[in-house]
Amino acid sequence: RLRAATVVLADGRVLDCDERREPDLFWALRGAGTGNFGVVTRLVFDPVPAPEATSFHLTWGREHAAALVLAWQEWLAGAPREVAPSLMVTASANPADEAVTHLFGTLTGGAESVADFVRSLPAPATDTRVTLPYRETKAYLAENGPGDDHPGAHLYSRSEFIGRPLPADVVEALLAEFDDGRKPGEGRSLELLPSGGAYNDVDPAATAFPHRTAQYLLKHAADLDADLEPADARKWLNRSWDLTRPWGTGGAYPGFPDPDLEDAPSAYYGANLARLRAVKAHYDPGGLFRFAQSVPLA
Repeated sequence: RLRAATVVLADGRVLDCDERREPDLFWALRGAGTGNFGVVTRLVFDPVPAPEATSFHLTWGREHAAALVLAWQEWLAGAPREVAPSLMVTASANPADEAVTHLFGTLTGGAESVADFVRSLPAPATDTRVTLPYRETKAYLAENGPGDDHPGAHLYSRSEFIGRPLPADVVEALLAEFDDGRKPGEGRSLELLPSGGAYNDVDPAATAFPHRTAQYLLKHAADLDADLEPADARKWLNRSWDLTRPWGTGGAYPGFPDPDLEDAPSAYYGANLARLRAVKAHYDPGGLFRFAQSVPLA
């Protein structure tokens, strides 16, 4: 729904871009606009009605995690476009605490499909549902999201878009790895974020964001207390990430920066990277706007 943007370039020029004015820059901003080409000072969107929304958050014990992942994958393939609930397995910084599985999301439609899915699952340990105006819903979610009980001093994550369902033995191995070797002060999470729907309606080359064929994004994350060395946690991240790679698309989400990617720009932007490099060379030929995993100059 982005229709236009204003960008300050490295040479001081201020450009308005949209589908007709500076269309290559506008294309690049939709998927790779985070500090690669200039300073964005204005965004113009097509507004949509903001109805009431129902937020839900259900939890189960660790013993149900594998069954929930498998059921969620199967249900997601045929779920209505209006629903996109996420699944998350979290472990606190105290190894004595049992891991928790969360199903959560926000609905403006498709509630009956979610209700039917929940009825097919084991009874949850907790079940919270709140209906609020849309603006208040955003504030509620910011304060009540799952997995926020241990905001560690250091956060490490790896992600990959998953193109086909993980089989049962891989899910079991992933969760066994999740439980193994966690130290006091180290929280862990596995987050399954649905794709499909409107994401996949768009051609991969229509914007700079190429990830239009995945079923969901799988994020592996560890948050550590300040006094912990990250080496062991990063080894877990690598093992966990490697387990599911055969079912991935090869793409990663740039919003979850991964310093261990061998070729981050290709993982983030896929076949769109060549065009992005050309846009970079045109609008920032001196490479002023750069960071560790930015779009490289052609």
